[in-house]
Amino acid sequence: MRAPRRWKRKDRKDIERRGMPNRGARDYDARRMHRLAILALSLTLAACARETHETAAANTASTPPAVSSTAADEALVAATRAYVLRESAYQTIAIESTRVDADYARLFVVPVGVEGDPAIVFMKRVNGRWEGLSLGTGYAPDDLRAMGIPQSLWQD
Repeated sequence: MRAPRRWKRKDRKDIERRGMPNRGARDYDARRMHRLAILALSLTLAACARETHETAAANTASTPPAVSSTAADEALVAATRAYVLRESAYQTIAIESTRVDADYARLFVVPVGVEGDPAIVFMKRVNGRWEGLSLGTGYAPDDLRAMGIPQSLWQD
């Protein structure tokens, strides 16, 4: 194993001549390594930012703006939450599945943070707004037929 290099007077004089304070060669090397690390990190972040920007631009260009489906889904979820909170004792719910057929929707909701049974919610779109039809844990086919719910929403 080789002994570590000792700093010679010439090295220290070179540091002083460059305008560096005489803190020793180790401090000079540490500062230089720190600067190199910052430079490498800056270059890496710049490259990542450019790649992210290019990817986002490509995704934006190829994807049409999600106007109707996302807004419709958000409106359905918001109306369902309001209906369930109004018609039940649950304070918080999670919506686990959603199926939509024309102007009818079936949602499976689960209470969060309390003991309770999962429920099925049927919603109907009337004049562009979702309204709650029924909230329950099970339905007979005759009841679903009477509410006008399409057969495609009867089963999971």
